[in-house]
Amino acid sequence: MHSSMRLFPWVCLLALTAISMGGNLCAQPPCTYSLFKYPGTTITTTTANGVNKYNTIVGTAQDQTGTVFGFIRYSNGSFKRYAVPGAYNTQFFHRSDSGATVGFYQSGSGPKHGLLLSGITLTTIDYPGATGTVLTGINRWGTIVGYYTDSTGHLKGFKRYSNGGFSAVSIPNHANIIPMDINDGGVIAGILGTGGPTGIHGFLAWRNNWVILDDPAYPSGSTGLNGIGNGGSSVGEAFDSNGTGHAIWLFGTSNYFNLAVPGAVESVAGGIFSSTTTGNVIVGGATISGGGDQAFVANCQ
Repeated sequence: MHSSMRLFPWVCLLALTAISMGGNLCAQPPCTYSLFKYPGTTITTTTANGVNKYNTIVGTAQDQTGTVFGFIRYSNGSFKRYAVPGAYNTQFFHRSDSGATVGFYQSGSGPKHGLLLSGITLTTIDYPGATGTVLTGINRWGTIVGYYTDSTGHLKGFKRYSNGGFSAVSIPNHANIIPMDINDGGVIAGILGTGGPTGIHGFLAWRNNWVILDDPAYPSGSTGLNGIGNGGSSVGEAFDSNGTGHAIWLFGTSNYFNLAVPGAVESVAGGIFSSTTTGNVIVGGATISGGGDQAFVANCQ
Protein backbone atom coordinates (compact mmCIF):
# COMPACT_ATOMS: atom_id res chain seq x y z
CA MET A 1 0.00 0.00 0.00
CA HIS A 2 1.33 3.43 -0.86
CA SER A 3 1.48 6.21 1.68
CA SER A 4 -1.59 8.42 1.61
CA MET A 5 0.20 11.37 3.23
CA ARG A 6 2.81 11.42 0.48
CA LEU A 7 0.50 10.75 -2.42
CA PHE A 8 -2.60 12.74 -1.57
CA PRO A 9 -1.72 16.32 -0.57
CA TRP A 10 -5.41 17.25 -1.07
CA VAL A 11 -6.13 15.41 2.19
CA CYS A 12 -4.19 18.15 3.99
CA LEU A 13 -6.20 20.77 2.09
CA LEU A 14 -9.37 19.12 3.34
CA ALA A 15 -8.14 19.40 6.90
CA LEU A 16 -7.31 23.08 6.42
CA THR A 17 -10.76 23.66 4.93
CA ALA A 18 -12.40 21.97 7.90
CA ILE A 19 -10.44 24.13 10.31
CA SER A 20 -11.34 27.31 8.44
CA MET A 21 -15.03 26.32 8.59
CA GLY A 22 -14.80 25.50 12.28
CA GLY A 23 -15.19 21.80 11.50
CA ASN A 24 -13.63 18.71 12.99
CA LEU A 25 -12.61 15.77 10.82
CA CYS A 26 -13.24 13.44 13.75
CA ALA A 27 -16.89 14.47 14.21
CA GLN A 28 -19.45 14.00 11.48
CA PRO A 29 -21.03 17.32 10.41
CA PRO A 30 -24.82 17.45 10.67
CA CYS A 31 -26.81 16.28 7.63
CA THR A 32 -30.38 16.87 6.57
CA TYR A 33 -31.99 14.23 4.36
CA SER A 34 -34.71 14.17 1.75
CA LEU A 35 -36.09 11.28 -0.30
CA PHE A 36 -37.49 11.20 -3.81
CA LYS A 37 -38.81 8.79 -6.40
CA TYR A 38 -38.98 9.16 -10.15
CA PRO A 39 -42.58 10.31 -10.80
CA GLY A 40 -45.25 7.77 -11.74
CA THR A 41 -47.22 4.95 -10.22
CA THR A 42 -45.39 2.25 -12.22
CA ILE A 43 -41.91 3.04 -10.84
CA THR A 44 -40.50 0.35 -8.56
CA THR A 45 -36.97 1.61 -7.79
CA THR A 46 -35.11 4.92 -7.92
CA THR A 47 -31.39 5.41 -7.22
CA ALA A 48 -29.36 8.62 -7.42
CA ASN A 49 -25.79 8.04 -8.54
CA GLY A 50 -24.23 11.45 -9.13
CA VAL A 51 -24.61 15.19 -8.53
CA ASN A 52 -22.81 18.22 -9.96
CA LYS A 53 -22.29 21.75 -8.69
CA TYR A 54 -25.65 22.88 -10.05
CA ASN A 55 -27.43 20.26 -7.92
CA THR A 56 -28.36 18.37 -11.07
CA ILE A 57 -28.72 14.71 -10.10
CA VAL A 58 -28.41 11.72 -12.40
CA GLY A 59 -29.46 8.17 -11.63
CA THR A 60 -31.38 5.10 -12.60
CA ALA A 61 -34.98 3.96 -12.17
CA GLN A 62 -36.99 0.84 -13.04
CA ASP A 63 -40.65 0.41 -13.84
CA GLN A 64 -43.03 -2.52 -13.41
CA THR A 65 -42.22 -3.90 -16.87
CA GLY A 66 -38.60 -4.38 -15.84
CA THR A 67 -37.33 -1.58 -18.07
CA VAL A 68 -34.37 0.25 -16.55
CA PHE A 69 -33.81 3.86 -17.63
CA GLY A 70 -31.61 6.79 -16.76
CA PHE A 71 -32.92 10.05 -15.42
CA ILE A 72 -31.81 13.63 -14.88
CA ARG A 73 -33.31 15.56 -11.96
CA TYR A 74 -32.75 19.29 -12.17
CA SER A 75 -32.36 21.65 -9.21
CA ASN A 76 -35.98 22.82 -9.60
CA GLY A 77 -37.20 19.26 -9.04
CA SER A 78 -38.16 18.51 -12.64
CA PHE A 79 -37.12 15.24 -14.31
CA LYS A 80 -36.03 14.08 -17.72
CA ARG A 81 -36.24 10.37 -18.58
CA TYR A 82 -33.72 8.86 -20.97
CA ALA A 83 -33.59 5.43 -22.58
CA VAL A 84 -31.45 4.55 -25.58
CA PRO A 85 -33.82 3.51 -28.41
CA GLY A 86 -34.10 -0.28 -28.55
CA ALA A 87 -32.35 -0.78 -25.20
CA TYR A 88 -34.08 -2.31 -22.18
CA ASN A 89 -31.32 -1.18 -19.80
CA THR A 90 -29.98 2.40 -19.72
CA GLN A 91 -28.14 3.61 -16.63
CA PHE A 92 -26.59 6.96 -15.66
CA PHE A 93 -23.74 7.24 -13.15
CA HIS A 94 -22.21 10.71 -13.03
CA ARG A 95 -22.55 14.13 -14.67
CA SER A 96 -19.95 16.84 -15.17
CA ASP A 97 -20.50 20.50 -14.34
CA SER A 98 -20.73 21.18 -18.09
CA GLY A 99 -23.71 18.82 -18.37
CA ALA A 100 -22.10 15.68 -19.85
CA THR A 101 -23.52 12.44 -18.43
CA VAL A 102 -21.90 9.00 -18.55
CA GLY A 103 -23.30 5.49 -18.14
CA PHE A 104 -24.12 2.50 -20.33
CA TYR A 105 -26.90 0.86 -22.30
CA GLN A 106 -27.71 -2.72 -23.18
CA SER A 107 -30.04 -4.24 -25.76
CA GLY A 108 -31.42 -7.71 -25.19
CA SER A 109 -28.74 -10.16 -24.12
CA GLY A 110 -26.05 -8.19 -25.93
CA PRO A 111 -22.99 -6.52 -24.38
CA LYS A 112 -23.01 -3.30 -22.41
CA HIS A 113 -21.98 -0.18 -24.33
CA GLY A 114 -20.57 2.93 -22.70
CA LEU A 115 -22.60 6.07 -23.32
CA LEU A 116 -21.74 9.75 -23.22
CA LEU A 117 -24.75 12.04 -23.36
CA SER A 118 -24.09 15.72 -23.99
CA GLY A 119 -27.24 17.72 -24.58
CA ILE A 120 -29.22 15.54 -26.99
CA THR A 121 -26.10 14.01 -28.54
CA LEU A 122 -25.42 10.38 -27.63
CA THR A 123 -21.94 9.01 -28.23
CA THR A 124 -21.27 5.30 -27.83
CA ILE A 125 -17.82 4.61 -26.40
CA ASP A 126 -16.52 1.04 -26.32
CA TYR A 127 -13.09 0.10 -25.04
CA PRO A 128 -11.13 -1.43 -27.95
CA GLY A 129 -11.50 -5.21 -28.08
CA ALA A 130 -13.74 -5.38 -25.00
CA THR A 131 -16.80 -7.60 -24.67
CA GLY A 132 -18.60 -4.93 -22.64
CA THR A 133 -17.95 -1.33 -21.56
CA VAL A 134 -19.36 0.85 -18.77
CA LEU A 135 -18.56 4.56 -18.31
CA THR A 136 -18.83 5.64 -14.69
CA GLY A 137 -17.25 9.05 -14.07
CA ILE A 138 -16.37 12.30 -15.85
CA ASN A 139 -14.65 15.49 -14.66
CA ARG A 140 -14.56 19.11 -15.84
CA TRP A 141 -11.79 18.34 -18.36
CA GLY A 142 -13.86 15.69 -20.12
CA THR A 143 -11.70 12.88 -18.75
CA ILE A 144 -13.82 9.76 -18.33
CA VAL A 145 -13.25 6.65 -16.22
CA GLY A 146 -14.93 3.30 -16.53
CA TYR A 147 -14.35 -0.41 -16.85
CA TYR A 148 -14.62 -3.12 -19.45
CA THR A 149 -14.89 -6.90 -19.54
CA ASP A 150 -11.85 -8.63 -21.03
CA SER A 151 -11.69 -11.98 -22.82
CA THR A 152 -11.24 -13.84 -19.52
CA GLY A 153 -14.32 -12.25 -17.94
CA HIS A 154 -12.38 -9.94 -15.62
CA LEU A 155 -13.29 -6.28 -15.16
CA LYS A 156 -10.50 -3.85 -16.05
CA GLY A 157 -10.36 -0.14 -15.35
CA PHE A 158 -9.51 2.58 -17.83
CA LYS A 159 -9.27 6.30 -18.29
CA ARG A 160 -10.42 7.96 -21.53
CA TYR A 161 -9.10 11.40 -22.37
CA SER A 162 -11.02 14.15 -24.17
CA ASN A 163 -8.91 13.48 -27.30
CA GLY A 164 -10.22 9.90 -27.44
CA GLY A 165 -7.10 8.17 -26.14
CA PHE A 166 -7.22 5.44 -23.48
CA SER A 167 -4.94 4.43 -20.62
CA ALA A 168 -5.23 1.62 -18.09
CA VAL A 169 -6.20 2.05 -14.43
CA SER A 170 -4.51 -0.85 -12.69
CA ILE A 171 -3.38 -1.88 -9.22
CA PRO A 172 -0.96 -4.81 -8.83
CA ASN A 173 -2.33 -8.14 -7.64
CA HIS A 174 -5.96 -7.23 -8.30
CA ALA A 175 -7.68 -8.88 -11.25
CA ASN A 176 -10.91 -6.86 -11.09
CA ILE A 177 -10.68 -3.08 -10.93
CA ILE A 178 -13.77 -0.86 -11.19
CA PRO A 179 -13.13 2.90 -11.28
CA MET A 180 -16.37 4.66 -10.34
CA ASP A 181 -15.61 8.39 -10.40
CA ILE A 182 -12.88 10.96 -11.09
CA ASN A 183 -12.59 14.45 -9.66
CA ASP A 184 -11.21 17.56 -11.31
CA GLY A 185 -7.78 16.89 -9.83
CA GLY A 186 -7.63 13.50 -11.53
CA VAL A 187 -8.10 11.41 -8.38
CA ILE A 188 -10.10 8.24 -9.07
CA ALA A 189 -12.34 6.43 -6.58
CA GLY A 190 -13.54 2.88 -7.11
CA ILE A 191 -13.83 -0.75 -6.15
CA LEU A 192 -11.42 -3.67 -6.19
CA GLY A 193 -13.19 -7.00 -6.70
CA THR A 194 -16.74 -7.62 -7.84
CA GLY A 195 -20.12 -7.89 -6.24
CA GLY A 196 -19.89 -7.97 -2.48
CA PRO A 197 -20.68 -8.18 0.33
CA THR A 198 -17.21 -9.73 0.78
CA GLY A 199 -14.04 -9.74 -1.25
CA ILE A 200 -14.16 -6.05 -2.22
CA HIS A 201 -12.11 -3.02 -1.23
CA GLY A 202 -12.35 0.68 -1.89
CA PHE A 203 -9.48 2.46 -3.58
CA LEU A 204 -8.24 5.92 -4.48
CA ALA A 205 -5.75 6.27 -7.32
CA TRP A 206 -3.75 9.25 -8.54
CA ARG A 207 -1.37 9.02 -11.50
CA ASN A 208 0.74 5.92 -10.74
CA ASN A 209 -0.10 5.85 -7.05
CA TRP A 210 -2.91 4.35 -5.01
CA VAL A 211 -4.24 3.56 -1.57
CA ILE A 212 -6.54 0.62 -0.71
CA LEU A 213 -9.27 1.32 1.83
CA ASP A 214 -11.56 -0.63 4.18
CA ASP A 215 -13.97 0.92 6.66
CA PRO A 216 -12.76 -0.46 10.03
CA ALA A 217 -16.30 -0.45 11.43
CA TYR A 218 -17.20 -3.30 9.05
CA PRO A 219 -15.63 -6.68 8.17
CA SER A 220 -12.43 -6.47 6.16
CA GLY A 221 -13.05 -6.72 2.44
CA SER A 222 -16.53 -5.23 2.48
CA THR A 223 -16.03 -1.60 1.35
CA GLY A 224 -16.50 0.06 -2.03
CA LEU A 225 -16.26 3.71 -3.16
CA ASN A 226 -18.64 5.14 -5.77
CA GLY A 227 -18.04 8.88 -5.84
CA ILE A 228 -15.36 11.47 -5.05
CA GLY A 229 -15.55 15.23 -4.56
CA ASN A 230 -12.98 17.92 -5.24
CA GLY A 231 -12.44 18.55 -1.52
CA GLY A 232 -10.85 15.17 -0.81
CA SER A 233 -13.88 13.27 0.49
CA SER A 234 -15.52 10.25 -1.09
CA VAL A 235 -18.66 8.17 -0.62
CA GLY A 236 -19.70 4.58 -1.10
CA GLU A 237 -20.98 1.52 0.71
CA ALA A 238 -19.83 -0.93 3.37
CA PHE A 239 -21.47 -4.26 4.18
CA ASP A 240 -21.99 -5.55 7.69
CA SER A 241 -21.65 -9.18 8.79
CA ASN A 242 -25.22 -9.86 7.66
CA GLY A 243 -24.50 -8.61 4.15
CA THR A 244 -26.53 -5.42 4.60
CA GLY A 245 -25.14 -2.36 2.82
CA HIS A 246 -24.64 0.97 4.59
CA ALA A 247 -23.93 4.31 2.92
CA ILE A 248 -20.59 5.72 4.07
CA TRP A 249 -18.75 9.02 3.81
CA LEU A 250 -14.94 9.07 3.91
CA PHE A 251 -12.85 12.15 4.74
CA GLY A 252 -9.34 11.78 3.34
CA THR A 253 -8.24 8.18 3.75
CA SER A 254 -9.02 7.33 7.37
CA ASN A 255 -12.10 9.12 8.73
CA TYR A 256 -15.26 7.11 7.98
CA PHE A 257 -18.84 7.97 8.87
CA ASN A 258 -22.19 6.28 8.33
CA LEU A 259 -24.87 8.24 6.52
CA ALA A 260 -27.97 7.66 8.62
CA VAL A 261 -30.75 7.91 6.03
CA PRO A 262 -34.02 8.08 8.04
CA GLY A 263 -36.04 4.87 7.85
CA ALA A 264 -33.44 3.06 5.76
CA VAL A 265 -32.85 -0.65 6.26
CA GLU A 266 -30.15 -0.60 3.58
CA SER A 267 -28.41 2.23 1.74
CA VAL A 268 -25.61 3.16 -0.68
CA ALA A 269 -24.05 6.53 -1.46
CA GLY A 270 -23.31 7.19 -5.13
CA GLY A 271 -21.97 10.71 -5.55
CA ILE A 272 -20.84 13.86 -3.77
CA PHE A 273 -20.31 17.52 -4.58
CA SER A 274 -18.30 19.50 -2.03
CA SER A 275 -17.99 23.26 -1.61
CA THR A 276 -16.40 25.38 1.12
CA THR A 277 -19.36 27.78 0.87
CA THR A 278 -22.37 25.48 0.51
CA GLY A 279 -21.10 22.34 2.22
CA ASN A 280 -21.54 18.83 0.84
CA VAL A 281 -24.35 17.36 -1.21
CA ILE A 282 -24.40 13.55 -1.17
CA VAL A 283 -26.80 11.41 -3.20
CA GLY A 284 -27.58 7.70 -3.22
CA GLY A 285 -30.24 5.07 -2.85
CA ALA A 286 -31.96 3.44 0.11
CA THR A 287 -34.48 0.74 0.89
CA ILE A 288 -36.95 2.49 3.18
CA SER A 289 -38.98 0.50 5.69
CA GLY A 290 -42.50 0.50 4.28
CA GLY A 291 -41.48 2.81 1.42
CA GLY A 292 -39.55 0.70 -1.07
CA ASP A 293 -36.38 1.70 -2.93
CA GLN A 294 -35.93 5.47 -3.11
CA ALA A 295 -33.20 7.99 -3.88
CA PHE A 296 -31.86 10.22 -1.12
CA VAL A 297 -30.17 13.60 -0.96
CA ALA A 298 -28.09 14.50 2.10
CA ASN A 299 -27.04 18.10 2.68
CA CYS A 300 -24.15 18.06 5.11
CA GLN A 301 -22.20 20.98 6.54
